[in-house]
Amino acid sequence: MKRYADVLLRQEGIAKSVNITGLDKPKIEDIVVKKWQTIIDLTAKIVDVPSGLIMQITENSMRVFLKSDNKGNPYEEDGSDSLGHGLYCETVIGNNAKLLVENALKYEEWKDNPDVKLNMISYYGLPITWPDKDFFGTICVLDNKENSYNENFKLLISEFKTGALPVSHELFEIRRKLSPFLSARFGVIFLFLFSIIRSNVPLYFAQRSFKILFALVGHHQAPDRLRRTFEINLFELSMPPLPIWKPPRFNAP
Repeated sequence: MKRYADVLLRQEGIAKSVNITGLDKPKIEDIVVKKWQTIIDLTAKIVDVPSGLIMQITENSMRVFLKSDNKGNPYEEDGSDSLGHGLYCETVIGNNAKLLVENALKYEEWKDNPDVKLNMISYYGLPITWPDKDFFGTICVLDNKENSYNENFKLLISEFKTGALPVSHELFEIRRKLSPFLSARFGVIFLFLFSIIRSNVPLYFAQRSFKILFALVGHHQAPDRLRRTFEINLFELSMPPLPIWKPPRFNAP
């Protein structure tokens, strides 16, 4: 189910409707959240800025999903600000592009934006999107002094943005490709077999389970190309290689 939000592009002075995280998207795993937290904590320290944020866009607001745990960060986790009055992150999402504001006080269109009230006059941020281009939000840093941010930092934050949702991205892609024939029975079987494959069972059993899945669902419901895509993706979900197990051989007495 698609969800939308209206953002205000402050520089252009126009509103724009964008697709945002829908109910069909997977939950962000705890391990990913912990990695994000570590990254923004380190980012804020390395760049020496008071605030590193991962923001999540909702239908009506920009929400602080995570904030850097450093002294002087004026933002509160789970804090939010309503859309429609030209937040930095609204422009990032509306244009689906990075935004650099070295010093908001020097720009007529930025000098009265809401973050200036918190003395956050400098901003650099990029969008975080799902595989289908729906927006999750942004990753950004803010400073209370003029800052152009060095190129090495920009490269670093860009690399994070590219792989922001490693596991969740792949899970979503599998679910999207399977959705045309995903019956309730198939869903239950899929989740059951996926849990088996994610556990440390011999690859032999995982492969057999995969064959059982399509035998139960019916091969006619899953074209060859889709089955191959499913199999490849399923065994490449950032898992360590599983050992190939072969049944032992017994010599006849």
